[in-house]
Amino acid sequence: MINNRFFNEPKEQTNYPSIFNNHFNLNSTPEVHIPINIIQNKENVILELAVPGRKKDHIQMELEKNLLVVKSLDKETNSKEEEKKYLRKDFQQEPFEKHFTISEKIDKEKIEASFNEGILKIVLDPWG
Repeated sequence: MINNRFFNEPKEQTNYPSIFNNHFNLNSTPEVHIPINIIQNKENVILELAVPGRKKDHIQMELEKNLLVVKSLDKETNSKEEEKKYLRKDFQQEPFEKHFTISEKIDKEKIEASFNEGILKIVLDPWG
């Protein structure tokens, strides 16, 4: 279970399950579901976002004060994709945006990110 001292309590009510609201403030693009793992170990808190099929340079992270924003850039249009006639299409490459309000105690200079095989991993140092 994530300790409350790492993430700020949400300032306003959201439509997400209360387990999320008890530990950090998470907002996202409602139409696009991006699975997230949140892992706490002795050294770090790790956010893992599953973004399969996207390229590293299509993902952007911004940090302004205590708001960490992770978003995808506009989807590319592929002329070969436009020529296809789908009978069913479950794979989506819609733009998304996730917002994380992080505690002031987290050292913003030590935030690290890596991208490997469709997983964006963000490492936060809660001990400063």
